[in-house]
Amino acid sequence: MYNEEGNIAAFVAAVEKSAAGIGVPFEVILVDDGSSDGTWAQIAEQTQLHSRLRGARLARNFGHQGALMAGLSEARGEAIISMDGDLQHPPHLIPELFARWREGYKVVNTERADSEDTSLFKRTTSRWFYGLFSRLTGVAR
Repeated sequence: MYNEEGNIAAFVAAVEKSAAGIGVPFEVILVDDGSSDGTWAQIAEQTQLHSRLRGARLARNFGHQGALMAGLSEARGEAIISMDGDLQHPPHLIPELFARWREGYKVVNTERADSEDTSLFKRTTSRWFYGLFSRLTGVAR
């Protein structure tokens, strides 16, 4: 989470609602990536309200990949789902992602669907990214 103080309560509620449907114990780790707003205060408040929630605070902004690695290093579960805190990754997909993992898939990947108003540049760069990701990882699209 980077400067996401206004999204944290909604994010936590959506993730907890969706993850509760998978029927197994789970944890939610929120990483504050050196925010300059009240993100950490909101994370701390939410950890008091939700027992499954833990927070990690980075000393400065390390960027998306650094924050992701911090969260992965804190995770204790057998399966990990990473999501951005701005709700662009829909939490309602958590049960479906988990179901695919239970079917035996080692990696379950999602792909953003473009809307009609998505620019040609964004559609093209997304297609390139997912194509490159598939080739590098051997994970079929």
